Amino acid sequence: MKSRLFIFLAILALALSACVSLAEDITPPPDHVAPTPRPTMEPIWPKDTPNAANGASIFAEKCTPCHGETGLGDGVDSAKLPNPAAPIGSAAIAVQASPADWYLAVTEGNLEALMPPFASLSDSERWDVVAYAYSLSISDEEIATGEKIFQSQCAECHGEDGQGGTSPTDFSDQSFMATRSAAALADIIINGNDYGMDAHNAELDDAEIFALTSYIRSFTFDLIPAEVVETNATPEVATEASAEETAETTPVAESTDEGQEQAETTSESDVEGLGTITGTVINGSTGGELPEGLIILLEAYDHDQVSGGFNQVFTLETALDADGSYLFKDVESPEGRAFLANIIKDDITYSSQPNFVTEGSTTLDLPIVYYETSTDASKLSIERLHIFFEPPNAELGIMQMVEVFVISNPTVFAIAPAEEGKAVIELDLPEGATNIQFEDGVFGERYTQTKDGFGDTAAILPGAGIHEIIVFFEMPYKRSLDFTQTINYSIDSAIVMSPQGLKIKSDFLQESGEREAQGLIYNTFSSQPLPIGATFEMEISGKVSSSATGADPSAEQNMIYGALALGIVLIGAGIWFYLRERNEDDDYEEEEIDDDDDAVEYNDADNLMDAIIALDDAYRSGDMEKEVYKKRRAALKAQLKELV
Repeated sequence: MKSRLFIFLAILALALSACVSLAEDITPPPDHVAPTPRPTMEPIWPKDTPNAANGASIFAEKCTPCHGETGLGDGVDSAKLPNPAAPIGSAAIAVQASPADWYLAVTEGNLEALMPPFASLSDSERWDVVAYAYSLSISDEEIATGEKIFQSQCAECHGEDGQGGTSPTDFSDQSFMATRSAAALADIIINGNDYGMDAHNAELDDAEIFALTSYIRSFTFDLIPAEVVETNATPEVATEASAEETAETTPVAESTDEGQEQAETTSESDVEGLGTITGTVINGSTGGELPEGLIILLEAYDHDQVSGGFNQVFTLETALDADGSYLFKDVESPEGRAFLANIIKDDITYSSQPNFVTEGSTTLDLPIVYYETSTDASKLSIERLHIFFEPPNAELGIMQMVEVFVISNPTVFAIAPAEEGKAVIELDLPEGATNIQFEDGVFGERYTQTKDGFGDTAAILPGAGIHEIIVFFEMPYKRSLDFTQTINYSIDSAIVMSPQGLKIKSDFLQESGEREAQGLIYNTFSSQPLPIGATFEMEISGKVSSSATGADPSAEQNMIYGALALGIVLIGAGIWFYLRERNEDDDYEEEEIDDDDDAVEYNDADNLMDAIIALDDAYRSGDMEKEVYKKRRAALKAQLKELV
């Protein structure tokens, strides 16, 4: 059986090959050594009011090539992507994203969407360009309508300036508003909440509700009405003005007693090699109180220049203070070390953005957003469904496939299982799928098996494209295959990739170009949005063409540079990919593994992956004890990391 490693590397290479050509901010380091750490991550809410006028020139320079002048995804470079750039200027898209979502996308990039990180921008510049992006879909008339509604129906409780009045909610609080999308605010307006907010679904229509959310956004953003966006200065003229304004608005720490104490504390531990790790925790669901007894787990990681991964060095724990802050003093902090802060509550992990020690820094800030839980999964959606076909195996009469579900949670609650062991989300696979396996778990643990597919028991945190599931399976293939898959959750777009030569027929798909990876040329297709209950159908036939073999002599070199770019993105994105892999075997990789007769050393990644698959099959069939399975799988995964 062909190894799943081939198709997994193909997915990675396809993403990276385009990323390299687009990411001007991603440059392979000299001599292919370890990547340079990114700048220190700022808090995930703005220190000052983001100014859309300042962001206009940045958007024109950095974003227009892909997203277009009006943000509708029609930039000149958009056609070069496997899928068009997101139409962030569309109100339908903008209302689903919180400012923090877009700020993180600008800061860290989005490999899945082939968007590079923009580390060259300062923190205030990133927030300014986010404000401008929101301005693309908000009109002056809409804000005026929202203001009238707010003053007549909301000001009595929330105050004329939105700062609270008799309500505990402060719409001018950047930390509160940064995590709220317009859709999340609208949901509270329509349905009310448990904190005294009445439902207004009978009083306001949809247009009025979203006009109200736009006006509420103006409490924390200096927006530019959409009508005047086209009259903004050209990038050359605006850049100079933006630089001056940015200099005037550079965040400066306020001189408060608390800040003075912090400075004194830092200076006390300002010893070479030692640093201070601080942070605050906010309730991202209600802005209210946090649960009692929260423990902060601080993890330290060093970059392994040989493997390219990250090795955990140590962990520290401390209790969260009553004011929502925490402090770790005299922490070993050599340059380049990465720190990550976590809270584990009810088996859900809430993490900070990772932060890296840079030259001369002695203090790192790791803010964490905690979310209350809900079991209502009805508002979850699939941002994208990627479907990849591996070349068919004529001898076995099968085709291996992989589907990648990229899931969004537009609410302000972590969607959790209704009870232990129950799935948060259940998804169907194509009819006839067999030998179902996952990139980061097995049935009986994270995943549950259903009649037509699988369920995922992992909680889904708020955010766009925040949750990813990669599932491998096989389909019978004898020169043709009828692919039929029921859609359980609305899907923004399905992306299909198949080796050149295979014929794909579907009323749902349109051709979107070719991509090369792992020596093969892939045809790509994309769909329009798929609603809940739809049946996604394709007819696949033929065999891989002999001309599908890539002839570009630079393809291998592009993949090498792509891997280097990935290393930088891993740094910029906060070592998420690596840290995600540790979850399954965290408790076992630290243990000493006995050198018995079964401990086989592999020098070939394909054979190693086949060994892991065979081990999974043995465990699922009941032929192996769980403890033995976990230990052997950890050993095999450790070998695989060394090989790839």
